Order: sequence, then C-alpha cells, then structure tokens
Amino acid sequence: ARPVVPRYMIVLAAACYSASQVKRYAPVVLVGLYNTSTWIGHPTGTAAYDSPSLFAYTLEESGVLTPLGSREGVAVGLNVSWITGHPHHANILYAVSEVGEFNGSKTGSCATLRFNRDTGDVTIASRVATHGAGPVFASVDSTGRWLLIANYAGGQLTVLPVREDGVLNTEVADVQFQGVGSHSVYMDPVAPHFVLSPVLSLDKVDLWRLDMADGKLTPNQVPSLTLPAGYGPRHLAFSPIDPTIVLLANEGGPATPCRVTLCTFDSVNGRLAALQTSSTLPAGADPTNLFPAEVLFSPDGLHAYVSVRDATAAKRDAVVVFRVYSSQGASPSIKLVGAVKTDHYPRSMALDSSGRILVVANQKSASVATFMRDTSSGLLTATQQIVMLPDAPGFVAVL
Repeated sequence: ARPVVPRYMIVLAAACYSASQVKRYAPVVLVGLYNTSTWIGHPTGTAAYDSPSLFAYTLEESGVLTPLGSREGVAVGLNVSWITGHPHHANILYAVSEVGEFNGSKTGSCATLRFNRDTGDVTIASRVATHGAGPVFASVDSTGRWLLIANYAGGQLTVLPVREDGVLNTEVADVQFQGVGSHSVYMDPVAPHFVLSPVLSLDKVDLWRLDMADGKLTPNQVPSLTLPAGYGPRHLAFSPIDPTIVLLANEGGPATPCRVTLCTFDSVNGRLAALQTSSTLPAGADPTNLFPAEVLFSPDGLHAYVSVRDATAAKRDAVVVFRVYSSQGASPSIKLVGAVKTDHYPRSMALDSSGRILVVANQKSASVATFMRDTSSGLLTATQQIVMLPDAPGFVAVL
C-alpha cells in the first residue's frame, strides 16, 4: 500500500521548494553619462549618438562596484540626465536625453529601455520627444500609466502616456509651461494626484493636480510655493516615514548662500509650506560658487543628505548630513551634523534600499564612488572604491 503523507508535510515541502527558487539579486547601480564636448547648449543628435552613455554595476555589501554586462557601457542616447523605472515592470526603464533638438524639433527625447538584470543587456524599445528642450528629470506615477518629465531649457512640464507593456509611444497627454529652469517633478507618495515641480530660475515650486484618467494637469488651488529671490529650488525629497516632511535643495546662484529649505506638505489640499532654511556649510564657510544638487532621506527618515558641488578648481565638494527631528505635535526641524569630502562636482547620488551604502556620481572628475553609512549616527565613510568613467556622469541610481 502507498504510504499516506500528511498534508502539512506536503505544504511544508512546497514552501521550502518555493523559497529556494526565489532569485536574490544584488543591488544594481546604473550610471548615465553626459558627453562633455557637446552637452552644454543642449545639442542635437540624440538618436544617432552611438557612444556609451549607460553603465551598469552590481553593488556588493562592502561597497565594491563590479561591472554588469559590457565594461564599455551601452549606447542609449546622448546626455543621459535621468533614469527611472516602471513601478510594475521591473525590466522597464526610461532614460532621458538632455538635448535641444530631436527629429527636427526643439525638444529633448526619452527612451524606453528593456534591462536584463542577469546579464546587464539593454535594448531600446522606443524613443519619443519630451516636448521641451533640455529634459533633466522623469517620474512615473504609482499606477504606471503616466510619465512626467521636467524640461529645464524649454520650461515645459510634460505628461506622456505609458502603454500597458511599459513602452512609450509618440502620444502626449499634456504639456504645461512653467518657466525656464523647470528642474524636477515629483508625486506626493500619499496622494499621487498632487504633483510638485521646482522651477529654479523663478524661485518657486509649482503645484499641480494630475487627472489619473486622462493625464491632464491643472493648477492646484494653491498653485505654487514662492521662495525668496535667489533661492533657486532644484530637487526635493519626501521623508519616507512622515511624508508631510519635504526637504528642498536650493541651487541658488554663484553669490548666494548654499542652503536647503525644510517644508511641510498637506496631502489633503496639496499645499507646500516653508518652515526652515539652513546652510549646508559650517559657520563662517565661504558659499561662493557652491551649489547644492541632490537631496535624499535615509530609510528611517532620521537623516537627510545633500550633495554640494564646487564650480571652482578648489574642489570643496562634499555630501553633507542633516539630522531630522520630528515628533507628534511639534514642527519638524533639521540640524547639520557632518560632511564627507567627495570627488569633483557630485551631481547625483543614491542610497541602496538598506540605507547602508551611498553611491555618488562626480560629474567633473568622471567618477563614481561609494560610502558606507552608519545607520545610527548617519555619518558617512569613504570606501575608497572609485570607478573611473570615459565621460562625465550626470546621474546614478541603485535598483
């Protein structure tokens, strides 16, 4: 007679088998390159550009970066200024090309990429216009139906429809003119129909409502947060533990203070309010020609990081660390608690999902470096892992 196997044993065996089959990936670092001989002035030639502009690496727990796929990189378009992924198709990426002309029109372009995490292979599924010159930032809404792009040189905020398979086609849902200097675009993590877009040259953050059905943008009831002249808001970040807390990195100008602005965001009415502006430098430091670039929160929301670029040969570049204080019933606040020196012009940076490793892309030294993060103090230590690139990195992400 056949032995009877208890049902719980069958379930346990199936569960063990299933767990053993789950593929565990090391984090992947993606680096997009500028072409330094052409990117100033937002050139033409997006589709025809065949030099490497995307590099992929696996990120080890020690902070070591190992090439994934071709060591020579992959050609995905000229001047890759931003890369973002689809929320539901893990193999779909969107790579923005910061150019001023595409297919004979004054617009940048965005490519849909299919990315193989096993091999690092990349194929271009489509390339479409961004309907504005010099695109520098892209965000996908949480449904995966709409891709929003900020066009810095043209000043437009563009909404592109995304097909069910994640690929962009030539259709456009909406184009709104905000002003030259439109530098980034974000959706509220709580109420994603609220859209926030900093406009550097006009010292404001525009606030929109996105219609999830047709992709149209309408100004919010309170249409913008206006900052004092010379602040130049560039990028922002929402706290991962309290999405009412927002931190703005203000690029400003050559003679303005090097600063960030702590804000609160109301997800009921879509209102952004400034609370506190702080210097990214120690007391008495000269802010001339220092420009904040990227801003990030740690996964626990207790620390924030801002990259500071030096436009001079003095190379005073750094990533600075703020402690974030928040408690129920009290206004949040921040305090500068540390800094670590970087290579020249840290334009972009990203944390891995554990919050233990920071990856920094240094535009003017053509390098990528990693830093270990103390999850208690929030302070950073260089790993001495530096990868040299054939051109200037404009963007880095950790998948």
